[in-house]
Amino acid sequence: MDTFLLNFSYPGILFLLLLAGLGAPIPEDIPLLLGGYLCATRADGQAFAQLYLMIPLTLLAVLAGDCSLYCLGRRYGHHVPRLPLLRRFLDSAQLERAQQAFCKHGGKTLFIGRFLPGLRAPIFFTAGTFKIPMWKLFAFDGSAALISVPAFVLLGWFFADRI
Repeated sequence: MDTFLLNFSYPGILFLLLLAGLGAPIPEDIPLLLGGYLCATRADGQAFAQLYLMIPLTLLAVLAGDCSLYCLGRRYGHHVPRLPLLRRFLDSAQLERAQQAFCKHGGKTLFIGRFLPGLRAPIFFTAGTFKIPMWKLFAFDGSAALISVPAFVLLGWFFADRI
């Protein structure tokens, strides 16, 4: 198991973060905490991962997942109310209300969405649907991720000996 963790700690964490970023029912916080834990845990005197690599890699993976959702929303978002399976979750009236909220609170919505685990995926998908400029996504979501991602990785690293 130690050899596996030494060789696949980075790809494993990045894969979990990309899955979570695409809306899989895995909170992004769990792989981030696990990444910090792997940085603090040692086998034969060697850490499974390095903190100075884990933080930027996880930040890039989180932003890549958010960007993917945004691009999916930009391409397919307005088709959702027409799909029978998804129509009951998002109809045209709800889409209109969401668009008004984005127009009124666009940047704040993207920033706060980073801290709302159950709403991250719908918020970034919806931002793409309404063609919010991508620079806004990176500016607001990126600044929020600069706070949350290192915080969770460092929490996993700091409390690793208590897990």
